[in-house]
Amino acid sequence: MKTLLFIIILSSSLFCQFNYDRYKPARLDTVSFFPVQQLNDSVYFFLADDEWALKVKVIYSDSVRKIDLKIKKVLTTWIEEVAKSQYPDSLLHTEILFYDHNKPIWIPVQESLIQFLKDEVSKGDIITLYVVIAGATKDRQVFLLNEFDTTNE
Repeated sequence: MKTLLFIIILSSSLFCQFNYDRYKPARLDTVSFFPVQQLNDSVYFFLADDEWALKVKVIYSDSVRKIDLKIKKVLTTWIEEVAKSQYPDSLLHTEILFYDHNKPIWIPVQESLIQFLKDEVSKGDIITLYVVIAGATKDRQVFLLNEFDTTNE
């Protein structure tokens, strides 16, 4: 009985691992996509599937700021409509500046990843980000950082 219980716990932990394979290599500065639905004057919403999961190499900046209210609205809409319980709103308050081929891009970062970024990455380091496209405002695309890798393979 103890062996069976151990196997169930072990196998259930495997389902919680991050799925790196669903992220497709891309450049954020050349990603082009179109809104499938405009929800209101400030939020454009996009279809959610693996096509919008991207793996990108960027340069890390140690610049952080609070997420703008328009961006927060896009994220909140995406959380409600797509992610459901995967991204509680309380976990998204900060965005970090990255550079993709010299283009500055602010990306909202889950609060749980911020300390890991500060501990593992220095300003100017090239890292791999695993992001999803959450939507857009009238002025900018909104990505969400799910994971990062410093090995640069």
